[in-house]
Amino acid sequence: MAHSRKVNRPTAQAGQRSLSPAGVADHQQLVQAIGPTDLTPIVRRALNQPALVITRWQQTQIHGGVGGGFRDTSVYRFSGQGRAQGQAFDWSVILKILSPRPFSSPSDPAYWRREIEAYRSGWLDQLPGHLRAPNCLGITDYPDQACLLWQEDVPEQEGRRWSVEAFRQAARHLGQFNGAYLVSGALPEFAWLGQSPPYDANRSAATIEALPALASHPVVQRVLPGDSITRLNRIWGYRTTLRAVLDYLPQTVCHFDAFRRNLFIQRPAGGSDRTVAIDWAYVGRGAIGEDAAALAFLSLFFMEAEVSTAQNFDAALFADYVAGLQDAGWHGPIDQIRLGYLSHFILRWLELIRCVDQLYLDERHYPFLETVAGQQYTALEMIDNHGAVNQFALTLADEALVRLNAARAKRHSARRRTRSSEQFAVWPG
Repeated sequence: MAHSRKVNRPTAQAGQRSLSPAGVADHQQLVQAIGPTDLTPIVRRALNQPALVITRWQQTQIHGGVGGGFRDTSVYRFSGQGRAQGQAFDWSVILKILSPRPFSSPSDPAYWRREIEAYRSGWLDQLPGHLRAPNCLGITDYPDQACLLWQEDVPEQEGRRWSVEAFRQAARHLGQFNGAYLVSGALPEFAWLGQSPPYDANRSAATIEALPALASHPVVQRVLPGDSITRLNRIWGYRTTLRAVLDYLPQTVCHFDAFRRNLFIQRPAGGSDRTVAIDWAYVGRGAIGEDAAALAFLSLFFMEAEVSTAQNFDAALFADYVAGLQDAGWHGPIDQIRLGYLSHFILRWLELIRCVDQLYLDERHYPFLETVAGQQYTALEMIDNHGAVNQFALTLADEALVRLNAARAKRHSARRRTRSSEQFAVWPG
């Protein structure tokens, strides 16, 4: 079970500053104030060594996602050595510091306490299938100012660059996770569970409007060559329909941010492989197919998967996601799954089209882009990758429009046969 009891607040130790409540919002100050008194119970739980004494420790800040996550979220790794019963132990744990966001409520897609409340509820300790969350080692609350979440440090057993087989396994485990709620027909009734998606294609509205005037810019031609802007505008006009499709399709619980940087493969000796998903800040109600699409799109966009093989990558992930749904006992129409997958992929892609004029046209933003890439790629490599993702996404957009038209035709045919529109009234368009 996740530990819901509070860890002692940091206290002044030799060589440390005392921490006043007014200073909690300063994450760096908070981290510097953490010492053995605070670390010992956390590390003892991590190693299951109740008598362990910490002898050395250090901390480093971790950067992941867009600039390290939310602007008001910081993630650190604490590591070091300790001794218990005459033995020496190496240890490491993760500290996630969250601060309140103005006007944030449980219904907000970016509700700042969602992951904390998910751990406290015990729900993350009993996820279905072969998906799991990191163990919670402790939670410390500074009311209305900050919250500390201590977690196990999940080792990377697959390697930095995943094989297609690893992605396929993760897709299958996400399918098992989503499928369990589809089969049960009941979603968890937690106040903190998200009820609306954490992405919004309309954030790119100003960019879409500006693109025709920018079409001759060399960088725009690099990311949206030829007739790409015309094709982009075509699918942009369907964004409301795609959102309505996702609301219409069978609903489940979605992680919404399960891509390579937030996933780890565990291969326990003598046991079945498992996928560990970190960062449950967005978890909430979503449609069938959405988690698989997030895995595919975000892994391609952030250069965690090879975009030159995107078509095969897409097909493999989708097939294994469907297999995971079937593992869980859900055997619904594959056309529904595919339409959910395509709708999410396209809307998530449209949301990030705003990078074109907000980041790519000004070289002063390039160091930020390289930070997002973990200093593994140059800004121009990221821009070129986005261009390749755009071309693949436009191909999926064509597929989505074909499927939407086929669904409409099927609906109208059924209306004529039944002379009743009531059962189809919820279908968009």
